Amino acid sequence: MRRDCLFGVRHRFRFLSLFSLLLVFLSACSLGGRNELKEPTIPPAPGKEEHATVTVLYRSKTAFMNFYGSRFRQMYPNISIEVVEEPRPQSGIDLKKETETILAANPVDVVFADNFFDDWAKSGMLVNLDPLIRRDSFDIQNLYAGVVGHIRQRGAGALYALAPQFSTQALFYNKDIFDQYGVPYPKDLMNWDDVLRLAERFPFKKDQDQRNYALYNPLNPSAWIQDIAKTNRLSAIAEDGTKVVVNSPAWKGIFQTVIHAYQEKQVIHPEQNAGGSTFESIVKRNHFLMGTAAMTVDRYYLLSNMTNAERQNIIKPPNWQAVTAPSSLSAPNETETVSVHEMFAIHAKSKQIDAAWELVKFINGESTAKTLGGGGNSSLLLTRVEYNPKEVNGRSVEAFYKLQPSTKDWTAVYKSTPVGFSGRFYGILHNEIEAVLDGRKSVEEGITAIQEQSQRALDALK
Repeated sequence: MRRDCLFGVRHRFRFLSLFSLLLVFLSACSLGGRNELKEPTIPPAPGKEEHATVTVLYRSKTAFMNFYGSRFRQMYPNISIEVVEEPRPQSGIDLKKETETILAANPVDVVFADNFFDDWAKSGMLVNLDPLIRRDSFDIQNLYAGVVGHIRQRGAGALYALAPQFSTQALFYNKDIFDQYGVPYPKDLMNWDDVLRLAERFPFKKDQDQRNYALYNPLNPSAWIQDIAKTNRLSAIAEDGTKVVVNSPAWKGIFQTVIHAYQEKQVIHPEQNAGGSTFESIVKRNHFLMGTAAMTVDRYYLLSNMTNAERQNIIKPPNWQAVTAPSSLSAPNETETVSVHEMFAIHAKSKQIDAAWELVKFINGESTAKTLGGGGNSSLLLTRVEYNPKEVNGRSVEAFYKLQPSTKDWTAVYKSTPVGFSGRFYGILHNEIEAVLDGRKSVEEGITAIQEQSQRALDALK
């Protein structure tokens, strides 16, 4: 489920007298609102002879030191690192509240911000990194633009964090199955209609003994509908937040397309809670990895799973190739699939901003990219894309970088979506789509029910 994102208002620049500038500097120290860290208040970058201790909020002390901390200490022996561990998810606890309680009790300088970045950026808890980047001429030009743009959009134009890793999607296909049935290979810049037209060309039988499918989808039908809608730049509610619009022609087309694909048995998804949760059982539920699906849309980690499954003699990998993930007809060169990992930000109350910035720079710099690229987490891509492998098992992975970041501005939609609506909408969508697929409702009846129930849910949350 998608998290609701909130965005702040833009700051306006004003000409100030010298006295006014002094007041602005003093008020910035109080940390009311977003900490813009105006460039006149930034001291020069620290020298290596200056001693400091940087406290980091992260998931695990051991993991942080293994990935980043130990190597940073070798380069900056004058900067010590202390790690405060995040609370672990438990039933019945408010993870955000618990995390912020830890922040209040500890002088944290650098925060791992993946979970609560949107709220923290809006509430002024994070330092804008743009002035520091300019001051030190830190290279962000060679970072994948999709990651930088994604973080900047979520920060309402300001860059409140940097991330060394990310993932995007690609369309994988099994060349042998395409060759067997004489179906032309997928191409870059296809949309979902193109993909499903290819799927229709496979003569797989619609019977209980069916073993092969045109498309394996890791998502269930309702999640897939939402995924296609976002790819096509559709929101479930109008930008002013007053109306649910899933009865529009565009949304109806998606419902009909997905339901038709399932009814014709062109697509299959993994059964929930079926076959256990071991790595072997997960692999064996993946029809693409097992060689019984012609196509799948997935992230880079599919290649890591494929390699590990082969090493464990679970599968013989399919003869795969990859092209760009389905994109929208209106913007075929753009993708909505960027997922950012390991977002690091500077806490606005840090008394060691320069030392904290040295650590953030190191995590997002060339040295770390070389290390991670040489033996790090191969299920993710490096934001410094020049250090990613160009090929995996002799096959190009260029498809993961070909598309540009989406220029679609979702700000108005995010701002107008009430907290809690996304979860309620998904529940309604899931129940009604299952009713249609089970034959208990027609497509039109399902769409009507989704529209009416979702509108009531939206009205109740206003």
